[in-house]
Amino acid sequence: MGASAKPRATYNIFLSWSGIRSKWIAETFREWLPLTLQACKPWMSAKDIEKGTRSLQEIAKALQGVRFGISFLTPENLTEPWILYEAGALTRNVDDKSRLYTVLLGGLQSPDVKPPLGILQHTRPTKADMLSLVQSINLAISDDPLTEKQVETVFEQFWSRLQERLHSMPVAEEEVDAKRSPDDMIAEILEIVRSEKAITTNVVWPTTGVRFVPTESNFIPGGSGYTFGEPFWAQTENSLAPSPSKKTFFIKLKNNPTIQMVEGNYAIEDPAGTLVVFNSSGVTIRRFDKSVERWGEAK
Repeated sequence: MGASAKPRATYNIFLSWSGIRSKWIAETFREWLPLTLQACKPWMSAKDIEKGTRSLQEIAKALQGVRFGISFLTPENLTEPWILYEAGALTRNVDDKSRLYTVLLGGLQSPDVKPPLGILQHTRPTKADMLSLVQSINLAISDDPLTEKQVETVFEQFWSRLQERLHSMPVAEEEVDAKRSPDDMIAEILEIVRSEKAITTNVVWPTTGVRFVPTESNFIPGGSGYTFGEPFWAQTENSLAPSPSKKTFFIKLKNNPTIQMVEGNYAIEDPAGTLVVFNSSGVTIRRFDKSVERWGEAK
């Protein structure tokens, strides 16, 4: 494996991957995006995530100044620890101008992706969806974005290159990772955490204000799986981690004077304007599609 690129303050897009197929497309996007949008400066780790060589400090530095994040999902990496970790870390930068999307590969459909990744904005490997993704990137990373027509023109010029790579993506890896026990996956993460004791970079979960610093205590074996400490939700019902307290959220819908009150542990509004309230296990309690005027936690 080659050495990872050294993160610079000028990077504005973070590409998250895990596994051969996911990495294949992430590398493609790293080369293809700057051709389509010159303002794009993508960053991705060049190290093999499965061998536990990705550096937490490296990721933390790369996230500085990032305005857009893309997680490349395949059926075989949906529950991989680092996909979940990086998605959580990326939320630190989510604000009115930054965005976090997924690209669904290998036949994945939106219903296949469960929270926390399931609440993100999904992109299918189709021409229409990819154009929409590029339009969103254009608006997120530039203070002087191109017009929609300009983006469409450049996209048409370079779409065939991306399409060819999407069609030539490697076949699924052997089911090696699926056979790993939860303890094996925990050990993999602990090895990385132990090697990065000096890291103090933390993640703020935007809806709760919870501040999270990765430590060994955040990786607790539980039941049939493993758990990350809040706010990563990779929890099982039998997890030893304490459940976060319930909250009451108020929701004011457009053209409706009634304010609704909904109980749940978390509420997230995605870039498309969809609001989802769900519990600590990631189960959706209520969903409001692009109809919310304002919302917040009731005090």
